[in-house]
Amino acid sequence: MTTETDFARTACLQCRQIKVRCDKLANQSRCSRCLRLNFQCEFRPHARGRKPKSANTRHIPSRRDHYNNSNDDRSSGADSYENNDGDVAGGTLSLQAELNPSSISWTTAHTDDGCGKPNLLSKRSIAVASSYNENALTEGVIVESEARRLFEFFFRELNTMIALFDPYLHTIPYTMKNYPLVFSCIIAASAKFSRPDLYPACSEICNRLLCLAAVEDLCNLDHVQSLSILSFWKESSDTTDWRKIGRAIRMAFELNVHTAHLKTTNSSDEIVNREIMNRQRTWMQLCCFDAVFYNSINFPHTRPEMIPPECRIDPIVWYNSHLDWSLPGDARLACSLELDGVRRDIKLLKDVMAISTTPGTVNILIRAAQSRLKSFRNRWMNEKTVLPLDECTSAQTGYHLEIYSLKVNEVVWQYQQKTNAPLDDQKVTFASCVYDATTILRMLVDRVATQSCLRASQDWTFLGAAYAGKWLNLRRDHIDELTLREVVGVFNEVISVCSTETRSDDEPSAYLARFFQAMLALLKETGNQRSSTDLSVSSNALIPNGQPAVPGMDNMEISRSDLLPVSYAPIKLVDLNTMANLQDHHNPNTTASFIDLFVQDAEYWDSMFSNWHTI
Repeated sequence: MTTETDFARTACLQCRQIKVRCDKLANQSRCSRCLRLNFQCEFRPHARGRKPKSANTRHIPSRRDHYNNSNDDRSSGADSYENNDGDVAGGTLSLQAELNPSSISWTTAHTDDGCGKPNLLSKRSIAVASSYNENALTEGVIVESEARRLFEFFFRELNTMIALFDPYLHTIPYTMKNYPLVFSCIIAASAKFSRPDLYPACSEICNRLLCLAAVEDLCNLDHVQSLSILSFWKESSDTTDWRKIGRAIRMAFELNVHTAHLKTTNSSDEIVNREIMNRQRTWMQLCCFDAVFYNSINFPHTRPEMIPPECRIDPIVWYNSHLDWSLPGDARLACSLELDGVRRDIKLLKDVMAISTTPGTVNILIRAAQSRLKSFRNRWMNEKTVLPLDECTSAQTGYHLEIYSLKVNEVVWQYQQKTNAPLDDQKVTFASCVYDATTILRMLVDRVATQSCLRASQDWTFLGAAYAGKWLNLRRDHIDELTLREVVGVFNEVISVCSTETRSDDEPSAYLARFFQAMLALLKETGNQRSSTDLSVSSNALIPNGQPAVPGMDNMEISRSDLLPVSYAPIKLVDLNTMANLQDHHNPNTTASFIDLFVQDAEYWDSMFSNWHTI
């Protein structure tokens, strides 16, 4: 039997590799280091003494041999890749790891976490890079010309969305030397959308480096920005983005990135000025991440806020104070942070409405939220915006505003029912909700998708469309037949657009296409149960700027060009005659049958919504 003295004199395999004292006692399942890093704490007798020179040594495959062998078995599609977290998962040490500590490889196994609960590991092995100099170029996955094309694609198509990197600073030689993790992440992200055949190999190398950074507790700007990239374009099955951003924010605090805006960009050295702006953009983007997690109205739950209000920056002041070194993406950062005010107003309104019985307080918050929405539209959604926005940013921001508009009108409608407001007022508000939900789907098709930014969008883009689609589906019995036909048409367009953008069955666009395909059958069934007519929707049915119909509108000819960019819902107001005794219902039987439609994708939607059926 192994005694406590034996443990004190023998280190576990993990501690032995890095030559540190192992503090495991006989009554403990793992030492403190293995417990912190989620390693399997394994003890084996250490053969002391010098090995004979004539001893036959077993051939240890090199990292390149291991990579080339595994590369032969990879499929060319991105759907064969399974995402791993930046943290090293627990597992059993392979023979290669025991004999070569510089290369740690984890094999599939069931381990105990010290609490008697099994720890399920990934089917794929997780390797730790031997150094930060490993990348797709040094491993022979791509050649220099291909790296240049991938870099150019990233800054032409993707950097506008993440709004983080300076193309004048982050050249290939500079990034490889000073930001090796960022270099590998840029290559992987670009390959995901432009070269899916290279993506599995590039992503594996990227994860090796992130595992090494996690094992060595690396704390620098390179690690922070690489976590931002992985979180921004995460795999659909990856639910670790909040954890990654949490680590990035805490490292940024440790590196004093949150005070970078206090430094002026008046140095005579251009590189110094661009590096200062690079740190400032990093903090601005982390603030945007934190705001989305904390205030996201697409989720029924929120995450704790990680950045306190006093550490946030006024986006407009920040932008105007660095005009000499500003980039087009800086306006996107400023716009996104200012949109945080709209998120907070809506969240406050929902929280107060859930507990307050004072009509005056709720009415004030409703007017405040509506006023904030209107003010934001006037500042950002017109030809003379407060800051210049590119087309992709303008499309996505307008789309997000429509989601917020639906949430506000939905809260108003629920409040009207709660306070027994006049039925006519409830009818008008419900009509506004139908308009907002349909507009969200129209904008997804007509603006977001046409700007070629749908496939590379974040999850909130697809979650917003799913929210609007389910809202319309659950209330299909209270929508007039003409509008219901329009909804069916919009659903078909969403399915078509998402199918066109999809390259594998494991992409968010593929999940969204199946989501709407399942709901389409319910809508058609409802339509078939009603008395069918030969009515067709003409341009006269359009509602300009979301305003209710007015007398004489039937004689007006309204063309598509007459509408503002944010008004893309060709629907007719709900027939008020069919709205008698309307209540916001969530029939348990209806909800159950609705959930049954998505059995094949239930895991994905549950990871996105956390009990997504309750939205």
